[in-house]
Amino acid sequence: MVRYHFNEEAKETMQEKINRMLVTEASRQEM
Repeated sequence: MVRYHFNEEAKETMQEKINRMLVTEASRQEM
């Protein structure tokens, strides 16, 4: 696991990860 420095990009990646998780959860519930 590579550790990135806390910066704008890291926050962006975390946001995308959270968004993806939320989308996955929504899709799972849709089924």
